Amino acid sequence: MRPRLSIALVAVICALMPSCKAIGSLVHDGEVIARYGDQKLYRAELESVIPKGMSPEDSARLATQYIDSWAKDKAFLQVAEQRLPKEEKDVAKDLEAYRSSLLKYRFEQHYVNERLDTNVSVKQVKDYYDDHKEDFRLPRAIVKARFIRMAKDSPDYPSLKRLISTEEGPDKAVRDSIILNPAIHYHDFTGTWIDVAALAAEFDLDYVQFMSSKVGQVVETTSGDVASYSYILDFVRAGEIPPIDYCESRIKDVLIGERKRALLTTLERDLIEEARTSEKFEIY
Repeated sequence: MRPRLSIALVAVICALMPSCKAIGSLVHDGEVIARYGDQKLYRAELESVIPKGMSPEDSARLATQYIDSWAKDKAFLQVAEQRLPKEEKDVAKDLEAYRSSLLKYRFEQHYVNERLDTNVSVKQVKDYYDDHKEDFRLPRAIVKARFIRMAKDSPDYPSLKRLISTEEGPDKAVRDSIILNPAIHYHDFTGTWIDVAALAAEFDLDYVQFMSSKVGQVVETTSGDVASYSYILDFVRAGEIPPIDYCESRIKDVLIGERKRALLTTLERDLIEEARTSEKFEIY
């Protein structure tokens, strides 16, 4: 059984309804809580959009928003009915076109999902990469790097800078455990290529500012009592062709997209052939 509307919620509803006489009569006698012309909003519809357990204040706020939105919709509909030319109010063709388009889309998705092979081999990725390298030239540099932010006066800061500035030393898990505790913020981007803009954002810099701050493999900035430091282990400049592992995800998307289009082309051809064979489709 649905809970009855809270007193606070009903009070808000009454404030929106000039015809409402009293909270008590609304709660006990009426089901209509708002009216716009001949259109009525019923209590059950409003209750259905208010989650159970919501506080009276939140319920009242949500009810106000819903009633206001409902009234605006009715106002727009009434004005459209009154002012639009007759031919523009006939939406039967538009509705049928939308229904047809939606059904076609849903069937295509069902058909593709049942048949699509999403496995892409290493060889397929490499072959595509070798044949389309020019398509992958970088608009911005990419990097593999480590980043740390911490108090610049921390006694640990010099040793942690040395720790993240080498590929030797402890493995990643040990290095992370050493750094995480004293650091304010730490990221290890050495396992994947990232856009330099993403690393620049860690410094609260834009791409140009970051590149201007880069000295060799290091970027270091200070702001107040905080220092930010990054060591770049690998770097590919803008305009160059990135390594295949940076392109792998994009290549897989392209190859799977091509398979989808091939499946849909086959579907369309088969449907027409079947229609012709069964004499459902003829051209006079």
